Amino acid sequence: MQELLQKRAALIKQQEDILAAMKAENRNMSVDEKSTWDKVDAAIVEIEDNIERMKSFQSRTNGLDDSYLPSNFDGMSKNNAEPFSFGELCQAAIALAAPTRIRNAADILNKITSTRNAAAGLSANVPVDGGFLIGATRSNEIMKKVYEGGEITSKCSVFEVGQYSDSFEVPYLEENSRAAGSRWGGLRAYREGEVDTPAKSQPATGLWECRLTDMKSLIYLTERMMEDTPAIESLVMELMPQEFQFKLQDEILNGQGGIQCTGVIGHPATASVAKESGQAAKTILADNIIKMYSRCWGKGRAGAAWYYNQDVEPQLFRLTFDVGTGGVPVFLPANGLSGSPYATLFGRPLIPVEQAKTLGTVGDIVFGNFGEYALVRKGGLKSASSIHVKFLTDEMTLKFSMRVNGKPKWKKALTPANGTNDLAPIVTLATRS
Repeated sequence: MQELLQKRAALIKQQEDILAAMKAENRNMSVDEKSTWDKVDAAIVEIEDNIERMKSFQSRTNGLDDSYLPSNFDGMSKNNAEPFSFGELCQAAIALAAPTRIRNAADILNKITSTRNAAAGLSANVPVDGGFLIGATRSNEIMKKVYEGGEITSKCSVFEVGQYSDSFEVPYLEENSRAAGSRWGGLRAYREGEVDTPAKSQPATGLWECRLTDMKSLIYLTERMMEDTPAIESLVMELMPQEFQFKLQDEILNGQGGIQCTGVIGHPATASVAKESGQAAKTILADNIIKMYSRCWGKGRAGAAWYYNQDVEPQLFRLTFDVGTGGVPVFLPANGLSGSPYATLFGRPLIPVEQAKTLGTVGDIVFGNFGEYALVRKGGLKSASSIHVKFLTDEMTLKFSMRVNGKPKWKKALTPANGTNDLAPIVTLATRS
């Protein structure tokens, strides 16, 4: 049947070419074109008759050749209570894509689509050209690992975009300074006499917007792996959330905006601490740490942590405060003096992350509260499969995508009411080279 459908599509393309030529040259159909059209039309009718005959034959046979199907293939999993596993979905896609080997592929489709959380989304005209969508349970599990399993993503504020929208908008106060007349964007309280008219003031508001973009990934599965359902399951459920998580965390720190998340490094809402006078390249000093801590917005410190590249650790172990002729260690190792799973600096956790830059580069150590960073998403993880992309090499293609973007909640660092240095929820250390 698939061969017949392909032949019919090729014949229809010939008729489309004739019509296109007539339109381009602004003329009627020529004699030769009429002859060709009639022959093609007759061939299409014959093919469609054969297709109807095959459909009728399939409906009469009403049976399955179990040798081409996964074991216990009945539209449900082995205990007949849980939805398909992801591996079973892949095997079902292969079965549906081979109607010449299966006497009633339509029956498989009916069983799959009648199962909750099972496959959907086959092409309306040519079913084998469609793919499967991953079950909702596994989609949610992968999404949970992406957001909750990450050292940084788990700390971010996550917002869900509503239906019929591709961006998240929220009003905010235009507050860049805590000086009198600038707090809350211009709102101010006065002391007035009993009969004096109060001075007018009002807050200034703006609109914070973050537009969704797509993050995608492809996996190619060999025929051998497709025959082993547990291998497919473990591969997808283990690697896919890790890759999405890595990419998302890298963009939160280093993203350039646009189709990427807007990263905190170099952002106007991130405070930057300059290196010390005469400081050697690729070093971190106690004074660097003290100033980074002091530049972090006071209300955000309770939820702040240090995120660093592991190249930094030898420097951290050497950090001390000079006291007389001796010194006091700044760094407290995990499960030692700190009594916590992470090492600490100034009582805040020190968390190694792969996405931090190497020693001496801005971004090698970051101190901040990522609750002030917003991740915007819509829906869950989407996936589809196809046997046609890598047909010649007997590989199945799995495509995953999710709509997500992110940016800092703050537009600029904050000038304090009294003080010289601006404050921010995220603080970085300038390059030391």
